[in-house]
Amino acid sequence: MFCQHGVCYDFTILKSHESPRHPFEILIGRFNRAPRVVVYDNACRLHQYCLNREPVFFMNTLFCVDRLHWINHTGCSDGYCMDSYGQHGSIDVQQINSQINEQANAGLKRIKAQLAYMTQSKFLFNAALFLAFKNIDKQQQLEISWE
Repeated sequence: MFCQHGVCYDFTILKSHESPRHPFEILIGRFNRAPRVVVYDNACRLHQYCLNREPVFFMNTLFCVDRLHWINHTGCSDGYCMDSYGQHGSIDVQQINSQINEQANAGLKRIKAQLAYMTQSKFLFNAALFLAFKNIDKQQQLEISWE
């Protein structure tokens, strides 16, 4: 899970098929207050999943399908299309890089060969270390203060 600036907040290893439960658990477990905007490849299902379980927590959250996957969501409401929105509170939805997760996954491919031969605990440690260094680089690029 990444912020709009490309900083990794959390990651998980999927032990089963991808479901809305995984991002839901990260959002609930990581944040005291729900994000204003969630961009996800299956935001329509995630939105429903979140509202069925924690409606008060997510009542002010805008869920959008990322631009790459929107074309495949032929049965979804246009309300899930990022391009339908401008400002949402203090966030300009049009300026969000909806491909940040895909870009991060592409970065992980550089170390895929090394990770493939590790035990799960070493895999998790090295993946977390790689993402931590990427976060430091991003922090320095953006001059974010982590006070």
